Amino acid sequence: MVGAGLACWTALATVMLAARGLDDAGIGLAASAGAIAFVVAIPVWSHVADTMLGRPRTLALAGLLVAVLALGFGLPPDLPPVAAGVLYALIMAGMAPWLLLVDAITVNVTHDAAAYARIRLLASLAFAATSIAVGFVAAATSLAAPPLLLAATSLGVAAAARRLPDAGRAVLGVGRGTPGTGTDSDAGSVAGSDSASASGSAPAPSSAPTLSSAEAERSARTFDRRRFDRRDLARLLGSTGEAFRIAPGLPILLLAALLAHAGHAGQAIFLGLRILQLGGGPADVTLASGSAAAVEIPSFFMWGWVAGRWGLRASFGAGSLIYALVAVIWATTDSVPITILARTVSGAGFSALAISGTLAMRSLLPRQLAATGQGMYLVTAGGIASVVAGVAGPALIGAGGYPLLFAAIAVAGVVGAGVGFAAFPGVGRPSSDAGLGVRRI
Repeated sequence: MVGAGLACWTALATVMLAARGLDDAGIGLAASAGAIAFVVAIPVWSHVADTMLGRPRTLALAGLLVAVLALGFGLPPDLPPVAAGVLYALIMAGMAPWLLLVDAITVNVTHDAAAYARIRLLASLAFAATSIAVGFVAAATSLAAPPLLLAATSLGVAAAARRLPDAGRAVLGVGRGTPGTGTDSDAGSVAGSDSASASGSAPAPSSAPTLSSAEAERSARTFDRRRFDRRDLARLLGSTGEAFRIAPGLPILLLAALLAHAGHAGQAIFLGLRILQLGGGPADVTLASGSAAAVEIPSFFMWGWVAGRWGLRASFGAGSLIYALVAVIWATTDSVPITILARTVSGAGFSALAISGTLAMRSLLPRQLAATGQGMYLVTAGGIASVVAGVAGPALIGAGGYPLLFAAIAVAGVVGAGVGFAAFPGVGRPSSDAGLGVRRI
């Protein structure tokens, strides 16, 4: 359902904005606003999922919100351009946690790259089929159809989410390095560890005292300004700060993700418009998107094997270089079929980046921060990259046309591959829960 819902919206989003009266600059502005909303919303959704409602309930809430917003976008026949841009941004904020929560739930119940790939490819399969179908539906009816289909699939997401499994919720600022609960050498305190419950064995002995949920929460609210350091990030930035506290190497990894995903962000905003400029139609736009998703499906098996054998840095670097290659093709061709063919090849690059990023965050962070970790990667790869593409794209197109835009994407892909080789771990293994307070659901 998540893959189908994403396809209903993203496959023709910029085309729908153009039909509502927005020009290239207006579409770029709306895309940037949507990306900003995406960036702001993800840490909020992640914090709520990891520390408050749990991941399935948060996914259900997001599905209901998107259903309402999609009806508001699709039903009014004369929706003003400004209102269309605002609703676009709000829908992006509502859809922001969909994929990250599905990934967070999936990595918590799988134990290797191949197992994750087998489940994750279902979203790509649904995205591929729906992308192609929604294009023909829109061509046969009108561009009001995709938002209505999005509303229906969003309700399906909300209904299905309530039946998904979940892990314990994190209690922030408790455990390793927390002022007042021990030193960095302490293993941390875990209240009701799900891993211990699942195995039926008692938790491993620890020199640190075990805290109840109430004691852990009171400790987490305590803020000692005289002893502030990196460990207090959890108190100031919520679950995102806790992630940076546990894994200080995250900023370099996220920089690599930003550079590598420039290709995906740029084509998501502007490739459909490029196809229309070259003489293609809405069906060509959705065919390009759907064919790329179709290639993702077998590619997930391949990249799962590559990541397991040669490490995440190998799969990430390959994905980034694939996007650089197809960007060179987009920059040098005026043919709609060749543009679509290159977009098809880019599906292999996307699956490589998706597997590498998801498993890298699993390897760096404990499962109680799964939604936060996936959210941090997604906010960088999807949100910040889209903001940069939405702002820089019109300027580059104005200076040198679409070829200059895609040339810049190619350069970013090559640099991202180099940074990623240094920043990404080898074979990704689940992180230990040590050093993190945990509250059972």
